[in-house]
Amino acid sequence: MLFIVLNRFLFDASGTRKDCTYVAYRRTLLIGGRSYTLKSVIFHHGGYIHSGHYTLETIINEQTLVYDDEVVHVRDLASICSKRNDVHAYILLYVSDDQTAN
Repeated sequence: MLFIVLNRFLFDASGTRKDCTYVAYRRTLLIGGRSYTLKSVIFHHGGYIHSGHYTLETIINEQTLVYDDEVVHVRDLASICSKRNDVHAYILLYVSDDQTAN
């Protein structure tokens, strides 16, 4: 497994704030000759560090399941990598294609 944590915290003279810069990511990565496939993304909703909401989107059987507190719903597979307003990827979980084959 490969976890990528995106640093969303900025520290400057005005204090701590959230970095809302869009970060593009793909369904597959190739690192050092090894292929990885995106399995899950944790998102932060909101523009501030001290408030907002977290959700998890995970790919199961070629569809995206969205976990939002006690609610689970299905979303289009392509949506997991799409750009959305006020929703920012925070943690990406990739699985080695060697592991997905087992």
